[in-house]
Amino acid sequence: MARFKTLIPLVFFLLNILCHGQNKTTNEIDALIATAKKNLTVDDSLALFKAEQAIEKSEQRGNNELKTTAVLIKANALLNLGNKTAFREYIIYARSIFSDEKIPRAAMSYYSVMAVYYNNEGKTDSCLQNVLKTITLAEKIKDTTQLISNYYKLQRIYTDLNNFKSALSYNSTAARLALITGDLEKAAQCYYSRAFILNNNKDHDSALYFLDKAFLIQKTRQDTVALSVILSNKAFTYSELGNLPKAIETSQFSLQLRKKTGNYLRITQGILDLAEFYNNFNKPIVALKYLDSSETYLRALNNNNLNILFHEIRSDAYFKNKEYEKAFNEFKLSVNLKDSLFSAESKEEIAGLQKDYEITSRQNRIELLDKTKKLKELELDKQEKKNFILILIVAFIFLLAIVLFLFLRNRIKTSKILAVQNEQINKQNTTLKKLNTQLIESEEELQNANEAKGQLLSIISHDISSPVKALFNFEESIVSNIDSLTNEQLKTAFQKLHKGTQDIFVMSTNLLDYAQTQQEGFIPESAEINLKSLTNDIVSLLESSLRLKQLTITNKIDVSAAIYSDTNLLYIIFRNIISNAIKFSPDGSTISIDWDEQNKTISFNDQGSGIGQQKIDLIMQGANFHSAKGTKGETGTGLGLKIVFACAQKINAAISIKSEIGKGTVLLVKL
Repeated sequence: MARFKTLIPLVFFLLNILCHGQNKTTNEIDALIATAKKNLTVDDSLALFKAEQAIEKSEQRGNNELKTTAVLIKANALLNLGNKTAFREYIIYARSIFSDEKIPRAAMSYYSVMAVYYNNEGKTDSCLQNVLKTITLAEKIKDTTQLISNYYKLQRIYTDLNNFKSALSYNSTAARLALITGDLEKAAQCYYSRAFILNNNKDHDSALYFLDKAFLIQKTRQDTVALSVILSNKAFTYSELGNLPKAIETSQFSLQLRKKTGNYLRITQGILDLAEFYNNFNKPIVALKYLDSSETYLRALNNNNLNILFHEIRSDAYFKNKEYEKAFNEFKLSVNLKDSLFSAESKEEIAGLQKDYEITSRQNRIELLDKTKKLKELELDKQEKKNFILILIVAFIFLLAIVLFLFLRNRIKTSKILAVQNEQINKQNTTLKKLNTQLIESEEELQNANEAKGQLLSIISHDISSPVKALFNFEESIVSNIDSLTNEQLKTAFQKLHKGTQDIFVMSTNLLDYAQTQQEGFIPESAEINLKSLTNDIVSLLESSLRLKQLTITNKIDVSAAIYSDTNLLYIIFRNIISNAIKFSPDGSTISIDWDEQNKTISFNDQGSGIGQQKIDLIMQGANFHSAKGTKGETGTGLGLKIVFACAQKINAAISIKSEIGKGTVLLVKL
């Protein structure tokens, strides 16, 4: 046993050498692949060289996944260098490595490269097939990042094909996955793209909705560049809707953000957009001022396309300002710039062809150098292999396997037993924690249900049963004395009966509304609601109460005012607020309803007796209180405002009250 102990340090030393050699090789391949990827499109010759080194190292290591990645990078570099024949050869070679998709990630890389290639070649069907294959593999290995990326690719492909329905469907899938995984940047990108599709499909209102969602996400990420781009597209959308003042306001906000980035190109684009909007708004003088402010940036950028756009917008502005000679001069400048740009592009194309020839020649020289270097590296590798075999022989001589078996057998057994026991204990602890959490939640839910039940029983027993009993006694009195009552007395009696019945109906309705909001699992359903129509419906419902007090309701809401919310909950909120206003309004007074579009707030203003600050505080705190009598002695349970606050909470609305004794009340609902 003493001999074994002396051998143990040497055995560990040999193991360390073996493992270190393997890890070193893998890390070296990863570094080569990373350098090759980094230089794609930047220095494709260097990317090609590094990819070839990575291929050779991965072949020696026997790592097919890394080898496939390196081969695909080499194919990509060859395509960028214009060598399509070699690109196809290496693509076929890559495909042979992972036959039958036995290496899923390598297969996904291959299909992604082929999708890009076919898309560039204009072969849409082949491109789609490769994207769908990538998605199938990504689903198989549950690679959510690849799924999001490829569903987004499908959206872009179908957008280019003008198949907006399919594009929107794949966009929704990509956005949903991005939100599930917490990839807010990709979710915002999906919303932005969805808005683009909707704008192309002339659905500008929906486009604004998704641009707002993208804006909120990028605002939390504090991405100034993305925010400025989103605002520019919102401005365009407002322009398409014919709302040029809103387009100008949004474009100005975008320009402010662009200036914060300090990027001359973005700033200039923002100024030109704003100038064009002012032109469309028939304010050419303002447009010309903005154009003047862009000249400094244009000189610094020396961008022909921007200069052409600048002169075209300026020509339009001078024309609208009836300065026709200047307009014509600006138009000539834009035409001359276009002509010179076309000549420059032709020269650039010739230079590009010459450069391709030089690159091909340089590539041939690189291949010769590579072959020479490979021969030297092969000799070095042979020597390394000899050393490696020698180490294995030494390890074998010292009976590495036997020593390890004797030394580690008992320890491994013990570790496995302990690991299993620890895992069982952890599972039991997790289960107990979940059960405790569920028990606490159940107790809370039961307590809340009991409180709600008690409150409902209290209201039923006191606030409803008492009026019903009183109404029954009053009716019995009428029946007993009906022969002795005059027509006027009968009329008064029936009016009281009608009022009592109406009070009980209001109480019952409020009670049912309150019970509905307290139901477990209640989820609001959002839809577009026309506020003018909704409030008019409620006013029609309460027409008899208004007529009884000779009240007038002035509905100042614009017919186009709309909001996304739950129709039923909003109806309940507004009905209770208007009912309260009628209850506390004096005869012959006016109740007004107004809408603040900017703050998304609807207000209800009555000329009643008002509410003291102390009672307002109780209402806002949700405390129990007894409702005061109305101007005609109307009674209530105090449940109406509880329902208002409960429903508002369900749709994330905010309630506020402004009132003074004797000066009426304004109740505001911010949606």
